[in-house]
Amino acid sequence: AAYRRARCATRSETAGSVSVSLMRARFSVTILAGIALWLAFTGNGDAFDPLVIQDAAAVPAGALAGAETIGQTFVFHYPRLSAIQIRWIVSDDFACASDCRVILHLRRRVDDATDVATASGSVNKVYHNDLVRFEFSPLEDSQDQAFYFFLDASKAAITRGALSVWASDDDAYPDGEMRVNARPTDADLAFRAYSAPD
Repeated sequence: AAYRRARCATRSETAGSVSVSLMRARFSVTILAGIALWLAFTGNGDAFDPLVIQDAAAVPAGALAGAETIGQTFVFHYPRLSAIQIRWIVSDDFACASDCRVILHLRRRVDDATDVATASGSVNKVYHNDLVRFEFSPLEDSQDQAFYFFLDASKAAITRGALSVWASDDDAYPDGEMRVNARPTDADLAFRAYSAPD
């Protein structure tokens, strides 16, 4: 009987130890999640819209040069839309002028003639598979709104090689579509959209 009581006590202590370990693990996860949210929404970082993530990078979207444009329609679900991220495709022999830049134009609709925001990025020293974010002043009224952005390399002065962006090879993002020279396709750019903190 004394042995059975001692054995029961040992099981109880083990269960208690496991319970304490689980509580500590859950507490750590909660703290880490809280830190992530705090960084995202307190001015120390921005947050991407989880419904506007298209990471499939299967094929080039097409050549980005001269008057050719590559773009994407999408729906943003939060206020303060402030950045679009894309992934470059750059040929090994790519070269352009020292001040060459690509312009991102953001519009409400494909047939709009007016930009609601623009941003530019240097492509003089970009590398294959580089991720780049085009950042602009936050749009306060962007929640649940449709947008269209396109990349314009008409002033990039590309002298050698090719520049493009990654895209899916199917309809990977249901709320929009890739556009080449404003014409719809059955694919989507690899992109993310970001909201700035208040």
